[in-house]
Amino acid sequence: MYVFQIDKSSEGDWELYEMLRDAWNGVDYAGLPEFDVVLPDIADWVRGIGSDDTVWDDREYRVCRLLWFDSALDMSNTETAVAWLSAYGYVSREFCGVGYSIPLTDGHGALTEMAVIQYAIDLILGKVGDGRYVPVLDDGDYERRETEWLRDFFDGEVTDGMLHGVDRDAVFWAWRDMSDATSGDCDFNAAMLPEYLKSAEGTAHHA
Repeated sequence: MYVFQIDKSSEGDWELYEMLRDAWNGVDYAGLPEFDVVLPDIADWVRGIGSDDTVWDDREYRVCRLLWFDSALDMSNTETAVAWLSAYGYVSREFCGVGYSIPLTDGHGALTEMAVIQYAIDLILGKVGDGRYVPVLDDGDYERRETEWLRDFFDGEVTDGMLHGVDRDAVFWAWRDMSDATSGDCDFNAAMLPEYLKSAEGTAHHA
């Protein structure tokens, strides 16, 4: 994509610069570099976007084209990214599976606020840069989705009859803690159920 060089000595470019800087500074994630440091990288990144990664007549960057989420982390990061970007305009979900697409320039070479936010997202997730950040955009959202994902799996695997009257919530947490299950890699080992029940009963007695 074509991107023109921002000249901060120009009044028109200064307004664009301030708008983009404010967007960068508004990203809710600690430890990101200063905007002036990353602005050249953002411009180079957008220039490197080819037609294979675009939709709508090559005008929008197709950020993600997953057909389904592989884990709660994928889901959380994608939906958090859409929420962040939506503060600056319309985020299309068409032709992107469970992903999305956004405009990176205004069509005349000026970077958009969405381009700045998406670069910050990619930096956090390790898609650009040196991978120094924890790749989770919103810890609270991720934990909520992870728990819901695992609970849906657990409830689909374990009937009430298998619990022998032990509290379902307690057994769920015993299974999660003892199996180290994650949404991207979860399994229910029925042979371990007596251990989960025993742990859950102990938790209930000490609650």
